[in-house]
Amino acid sequence: MSRTVTGSNPYGPTVEMSIIGYLIVAGIAVVLLPVLPFLLAVWLVVRIASMGPERESSTPERVERESDATDETETERQSSGA
Repeated sequence: MSRTVTGSNPYGPTVEMSIIGYLIVAGIAVVLLPVLPFLLAVWLVVRIASMGPERESSTPERVERESDATDETETERQSSGA
C-alpha cells in the first residue's frame, strides 16, 4: 500500500522544459548580440595595451634582474681592475 497522496513522478528531461530553456538562451543571445562589437573592441584594446613596452615598476622580478645585472658589472670591473 502506498503512503503518498500523489502519484510517482518519473525524473527525467521533459521536452517542454527543454524548449523553454532553448528559447530563453536564444532571447539572451539576441539581446546581447548588439553588445558584442563593444566587447570585442575592449578586448582588442586590452590585448594591444598588454603588448606595449614594459612599464617602469619595482616588481620583485624587476628588482632581482636589476640587482643581478649590477652584481655582474661590479664583478667584471673588479676583475679587470685588479
